[in-house]
Amino acid sequence: MVGPGTGVAPFRNYIFEMCDKNSSPENLILFYGCRYKDKDFLCKSEFEKLSKEQKLSLICAFSRDGNEKV
Repeated sequence: MVGPGTGVAPFRNYIFEMCDKNSSPENLILFYGCRYKDKDFLCKSEFEKLSKEQKLSLICAFSRDGNEKV
């Protein structure tokens, strides 16, 4: 799944449904991108919790957190 910022809401529901069915992180991968981790990362705590529980593979990219815009 590729969730570009605000477009991540439909994936959130799908992720929770699949977690209820005991999906593995190899089968449930979310690429999430937004500008700022602290300002724009929607559902951050939920996704990070699922990642720590090894139910979701979470790959993030934040374009404005560094010294240069990426």
